[in-house]
Amino acid sequence: MSKEIPQIIKDVGFDFSWDSKKVWALNFPVEEMNIQDLIWHFDIPFWELEDIDDYNLKPWEVTKNPDKHSTHWEKIQEADLKYPIDIMENKGRWLF
Repeated sequence: MSKEIPQIIKDVGFDFSWDSKKVWALNFPVEEMNIQDLIWHFDIPFWELEDIDDYNLKPWEVTKNPDKHSTHWEKIQEADLKYPIDIMENKGRWLF
């Protein structure tokens, strides 16, 4: 069973389904972009508090309270930066 995506996430442009494996198989060049085009993502509750299957945690909360959100913080710290993030434009915004 998949959880329902909250309206706030749909409203900002994530109103579609995607298959990560298909996206990763695409052959597009890696390009750099200004982080300011993406920073708005930190204001949206894309994540969930530990042991709660709900969209109720904003990335800013994790960066401001890494000890409180240690599971997410550890994932951030362990991210392999040699892999680019997938970015697309939808509804006039850059999404990742």
